[in-house]
Amino acid sequence: MKLTKWMAATALFLSFGVAGCTDDITDEVSQLTRNTDEVSVAYNKDATARISVRVPGAWSASVACKDATGQETAAWLRLDPAEGVGNGKDYQWITAIADRNLGGEREAVITIVGATRGDAVEVKVTQDDGTFTVKKPVLSGDLKANVASNALLAVEYDKAKGGEPVEMTFTFDGDNRGLAIKDYTGTIEGEGSGKIELPITGTPSDIGVVKLNMKMTIEGKTIFDDVISLNIQSENFIFSMDFGKFVWGGDLMAAAGGEANLAKHYRETSFFGIVQVLKNLRTIKRQMRECRADVAAFAPDVLILVDYPGFNIKMARWAKEHGIRTFYYIAPKVWAWREWRVKAIRRYVDRLFVIFPFECGYFPRHGVEPIFEGNPLVDAIEARRTSLPSPDEFRRRHGLDRRPIIALLAGSRRGEIRDNLPLMADLSRKFPEHQFVVAGVAWLDRALYEQYMAGSGIRYVCDQTYETLAAAEAAVVTSGTATLETALLGIPEVVVYRTLWFQVRLRPYVLKVPWVSLVNLNLGREAVAEVIQSDLDTTRAERELRAIVAGGEKRGRMLADFAELRTVIGGPGASDRFAARMVAELRAPETK
Repeated sequence: MKLTKWMAATALFLSFGVAGCTDDITDEVSQLTRNTDEVSVAYNKDATARISVRVPGAWSASVACKDATGQETAAWLRLDPAEGVGNGKDYQWITAIADRNLGGEREAVITIVGATRGDAVEVKVTQDDGTFTVKKPVLSGDLKANVASNALLAVEYDKAKGGEPVEMTFTFDGDNRGLAIKDYTGTIEGEGSGKIELPITGTPSDIGVVKLNMKMTIEGKTIFDDVISLNIQSENFIFSMDFGKFVWGGDLMAAAGGEANLAKHYRETSFFGIVQVLKNLRTIKRQMRECRADVAAFAPDVLILVDYPGFNIKMARWAKEHGIRTFYYIAPKVWAWREWRVKAIRRYVDRLFVIFPFECGYFPRHGVEPIFEGNPLVDAIEARRTSLPSPDEFRRRHGLDRRPIIALLAGSRRGEIRDNLPLMADLSRKFPEHQFVVAGVAWLDRALYEQYMAGSGIRYVCDQTYETLAAAEAAVVTSGTATLETALLGIPEVVVYRTLWFQVRLRPYVLKVPWVSLVNLNLGREAVAEVIQSDLDTTRAERELRAIVAGGEKRGRMLADFAELRTVIGGPGASDRFAARMVAELRAPETK
C-alpha cells in the first residue's frame, strides 16, 4: 500500500515535469512570447516600428506614453492591430505608429496580455528627438576688401514640420566695415531639413573680422542667438607678386605660388632622427648650398621662412649676413626645448610671426617682439566643418555599429605609432560599450597600424582625421597639433604619450614648459589630462577617459574650457591677416 502511494506520487511528479518541459520540445508555445523587448521609431509623423508576438489564444495590447521629461502624457503611439488571436505557432506582427515628435527623445511602453493564461510582456519604444535644430550660419561666396560682396549667409535647419513662421534679425557688433544684411521674415516651406540663404551686401574697405549678432525665432520661440564672425579677406595681393623660380615647400605652396615656381619639394629635404641626419649630411649640405644660390639669384626683398627650424634658422643667418630681410612665420618651439635657438632668432630674424597667444608673453622676455594675428588652424577647421559628415553618416560609410565612438590619434610618424598605439589598444579593451577608431595618415602603411591593434577591435580609417573627430564622443590623442585640432572641434580628449623611462624622468629638466599639449599651454592651465609614461599601464588613462565620455564628471568643464580656447586663439582669417601684416612690414622702413 505504501509502495503504491509512493509510485502514484512519483508518477504525479513526473507528469508535472513533462508538462513543464513541453515548450522545449515542440514548436508550439503555451505562453506569450515576443521577438524583442525594445524598438525605436523616427521623430517624424507616422514613423513605424514592428514587433511580433506568438501566443496561444486571444491577446490584446495597450500603450503607456511619456514625454521627453519622463512624465506620463497622452498617447502619441498607436498600434495596428491592438488585439488578435494566435495559434501558438505563427508570429503575428504589431505595427507601432508614432505621432510627430516636436520635443526631445521620449519613451512609451507597449504591454501585451495573453487572455488564455493572463501572462503579459512589455516592449519599450523610444522615439528620436524631433526638436527643430539650426546649425551655426556659415558664409558661402567671398568677402574681400575693396571688392563688392557676393557672399551669402547660409542658415541650415533640420527637423522642421513645415509651415513654421521664421524671423531673423541682425545687428553689427562694432564697425560693419561697409557690409549690410537685411532682416528676414518668412515660413519654412517643407518638412525635414533645408537652408535659408541671405545676401550680404556692400563693399568692405579693409580686411578683418566683422561681428554680426543674429537672433532667429521659430513660431515665436528663440532657437538661435549668437555672434557670427564674418572674415573679410585680402585680395591675395601677396600671391600676385612675382615669385620667379623660387619656392621651396610642398603641394600647398606650389598651389599658391604656381607649380612651375616650386624649386624643391620639402619631402626631398626631410630627414628625421639622428641616424637619418648623419646618413644624409652630404645631401643636407648640398641642399643648403642650392637654396642659398636660388635666393641669391632671385634677390628677394624679403625671405619668408616657414617653421622647419633645423634648416630655416641656418638660412636666416645666411640671409642676414648677405643683407636680405627675413620674416619667420610659425616660430620654432624654443619655449619647449632647444631654447638656445631664441638667440639666433633675436640676431638673424627681422620679424617673427607667431601663431600661439602664449608666445606673445614668452618671446619679449628674450628680447624678441613677436607679431600675432591668430592661428591658421582655425581657418582650416572652419573650411571643413560644414562638409563633415554627421556621426550617423560616418558610421554608415565605415560599417560601424551604434556604439559611441572614441577617436584615436596616435601620431603622424612611424615611431609614434609604434610607441602609442599599443597603449591605446589596451585602453580600448576597457571600454566594450564604445567603439574605437584610429585615424591613420596616408604616408604610413595600414599594415603598421594593424600590427599594433591586432585583436583589439579597433577600426581603421585613413586620412579622415576631422571626419573621425566630428563623429566621436571623445578622443585619445598623442601630443602635438592634433591636441589643438581636437579641442577646436569641441571633442573632449585625453593626451597620452609613451616614451622611454629615462626620458620621463628627465622631462622636468629638459622641457621648459609645464605641459606638452597646446591646449594647456594656450589656456595656461591643465584643461586636458596629460598621461606621459614609459610603460603600458592604462590605469590613469582609463580613469581620465571615463571622466570625459558622456556623463563623465569632467566633460562639461572641458567643453567650457574649449569655448574659452577658441576665444584665446582668435577667429578665422588669420592667414590673410598675417599676409597683410607681412606686406605692411615689408613696405615699412627697416628698423632692425
